Amino acid sequence: MKNIYKLLLAFLVTSFLSFPTISKPVELHYWHGHTGKLESIINEIADRWNSSQDGSKLIPTSKGSYEDILAAFIAAYRAGEHPHMVQIYDAGAAIMVAQVKNGVVYPFEDMADKYGVNFNKDDYIPGIRN
Repeated sequence: MKNIYKLLLAFLVTSFLSFPTISKPVELHYWHGHTGKLESIINEIADRWNSSQDGSKLIPTSKGSYEDILAAFIAAYRAGEHPHMVQIYDAGAAIMVAQVKNGVVYPFEDMADKYGVNFNKDDYIPGIRN
């Protein structure tokens, strides 16, 4: 009888360990201010990304106008429910740049340096670069 329990236990452990690990992909939330055709293009890019691999899932969300998205981001940040990435319009960018010192915004060039991505900000027009 003791051998039957050992055999059963060995079978259960082997069965459990042989099942593939089921893990959810990392979700990357991206808020933007586009609707219509531009929103469709963003969704298509996200769909292509999501179908190309299983490790992460890009979730784009239109938040309406640029003013709406900035207000939604500020409220979400204060509530601790902000997205990973957010598109902010030119005039709103000044508000966001002021938030770098508070840790609200993480500059791309800092992230590129941290992860070893070759990034030359001079390759971009001033409006995008700044």
